[in-house]
Amino acid sequence: MENEKDQSQDELEVKSEAIMLTGRELIIQSDSERIALETQAEQRLKLARRLIQLALGTTNSGDWLNINGKPYLQASGAKKLLKPFGLSVTDVHFETEGRTAGKGGLEEVRYTCFLSISDPQGNILEQVGSASSSDPIFAIRGDKQLPLSEIDLGDVRKKSYTNALNRAVKSLIGLDGITWDDLSEFGLKADSVSGYSHKAGIGGNVDKENKYRKEITDILLYLCNDDEAEAQKKLIEITKFKGKDDKQVPGVNSTANLRGRRLEVVLGKARDLYIAEKNLRAEEK
Repeated sequence: MENEKDQSQDELEVKSEAIMLTGRELIIQSDSERIALETQAEQRLKLARRLIQLALGTTNSGDWLNINGKPYLQASGAKKLLKPFGLSVTDVHFETEGRTAGKGGLEEVRYTCFLSISDPQGNILEQVGSASSSDPIFAIRGDKQLPLSEIDLGDVRKKSYTNALNRAVKSLIGLDGITWDDLSEFGLKADSVSGYSHKAGIGGNVDKENKYRKEITDILLYLCNDDEAEAQKKLIEITKFKGKDDKQVPGVNSTANLRGRRLEVVLGKARDLYIAEKNLRAEEK
């Protein structure tokens, strides 16, 4: 009887314990320890959610793109989040790779940026970003494919840095899996930002116009050294015009408001500004 009582007590104690398998070790934790872990996990999840909300509340529609139906944080938004979250870039270095054409001439240059960024606790994350001279923002003007000699490789190098920074900031704050439902809480919706959307079919007019919008955004950020607020002012400036009755039509503060002929006119203005600025920077070197 005594043995049976001891066995029953042992079974009761085992039932009140949580059994976890970690690697090859069997770890047994009491109910109180398990509850404490669950409480800590819930607190961490709440904190992570709060950080995401603070980050989204800091950005606006100009900081996001709609890429294939998913939200994408632009460099302007990533830079905007550095200071409030105590993030700092600790190390940056680049690697350059050239691709030659069939006759041996240089055809493409690709930059890869290796970036380290730290958080307030001293944790360091390493991230990689790349950009190529063949990317449309650098290589395409209208229907023309630019030769490598007409492409500013300094801009390509800078783009690889902003891509790496974007990925690092999103990873540290927890924005990698962000959805339009999350953004909608702050008035940011898929149809209110520019970018690529394939709802009308790949190659359709909607996709074409969204590519134009993205090109305008990239050019304005280039002209304003990635200052999103200044880029928005520049957009308002180049989108205002006089109507048929000689009245001033105000500019828009988002490329999402540009369509049809007006979008094409603004794109032309942006491309002209880009070429002028690129030539100016080349003369200053």
